[in-house]
Amino acid sequence: MVEISLDIPQDIYDNLKILSGAFSQDVEETVNEVLDAVARTQFNIRWLLESKENEVNPHGLRYLISHRINLGSMAERELFGKILKELNAEGGHFGAGDMTIDLDDNSIWINYNGLIGSNLCVDAFDVTLTGLKRLTADCTIHVDEDNYETSERVQEHAQRIRRTQKELPEEFHNLDPWEVDVLVDDETSFILRAYFSEDFWGYLPPIPSISEFFEKVLASAEVSRSL
Repeated sequence: MVEISLDIPQDIYDNLKILSGAFSQDVEETVNEVLDAVARTQFNIRWLLESKENEVNPHGLRYLISHRINLGSMAERELFGKILKELNAEGGHFGAGDMTIDLDDNSIWINYNGLIGSNLCVDAFDVTLTGLKRLTADCTIHVDEDNYETSERVQEHAQRIRRTQKELPEEFHNLDPWEVDVLVDDETSFILRAYFSEDFWGYLPPIPSISEFFEKVLASAEVSRSL
């Protein structure tokens, strides 16, 4: 560890105290976490250095960091957060993990990963925004028995529930054709996956309803998510 001392304006210190109080920690720990978030990885350092080189009129490090934080906040508010709201997946269950923008195809693909502490039976989902709204949701199951036999049993019950519709959540009843599948991940796990495609957000099933569907499939097949 390297020890340094800092002289900072009073208003910045006051804001750090507000942050520290919200997270139940002291100001020193908050400063260390802010520095860690910015400078821990070579990716962040390289990104800031490249940004500096690409600027026609360099504004300095503070501007670069502040500008990127503002861009991230805008993306969270206007894109990532809005999608979570449309799919009723707010509340700290998921965080955006990856994104691809295809300018030629006029499409955006966004992946969300489940966060620790979520009680939903959905580990991850992704959306593709084109003319249609495509949604894919995953539930990973870990087993200590014959993976092939267990995954086949889950597949059988998933298709039965989809076909008969009797045990489906209400939000599934008026959907365009949708699919469910089981993908073997490795010898000890497989993925229960559902695919949806609709013209409007309001027609897609919310994530909690997909979670309910996955739970019913696993309960019907007498399989637990993990050991």
